[in-house]
Amino acid sequence: MTGPDDIAEVTPVRPGDASGVTRTHLLAVECAFRDQPGAAENLHRFLVTNMAARKLRDWTALAASGDPRFLVARTHNGTVAGFIRSTLADDGVAEINEWYVDPGWHGRGVGAALMRMTLGHLEVSGASEIRVRTTADTIAVERYEHYGFAPYGTPSGTPELLHQYGIAAPQIELRRWLYR
Repeated sequence: MTGPDDIAEVTPVRPGDASGVTRTHLLAVECAFRDQPGAAENLHRFLVTNMAARKLRDWTALAASGDPRFLVARTHNGTVAGFIRSTLADDGVAEINEWYVDPGWHGRGVGAALMRMTLGHLEVSGASEIRVRTTADTIAVERYEHYGFAPYGTPSGTPELLHQYGIAAPQIELRRWLYR
């Protein structure tokens, strides 16, 4: 039985989802990065002066594509609660490009539903390996490990754009192999 606080659907992105995806992305980044070195002084400025407009453009273009590997979880009133986007190369190597949940929906199964659906799609599509890059030493690493991803290599530096804003966010690659 579902109630008003449940997710109504998870579907491929729709053209009208861009603003909701952008909002969810910004809120999730704010939550995820708030404890990173330099974030207290610089995160709000980064989100407002750089990320918001840039990501709205990006998400508008991607939402118009209707990409079946760009999944959106919506509430009963149509609000975007989370999203995940993956790609699959011809060599069978897949990548999870983004996986974000509105902080107000954390702990309510939104991220799990998105990840399970994506992993299922990638497996039946012939992926042999799935890669992801995320910020080291954050809860995101634990979330990916929960789904069978393992760190691969050593953390690398902070992406240039975050570095320019004084936010330290070393990245780590995680991988999951799909055996047939």
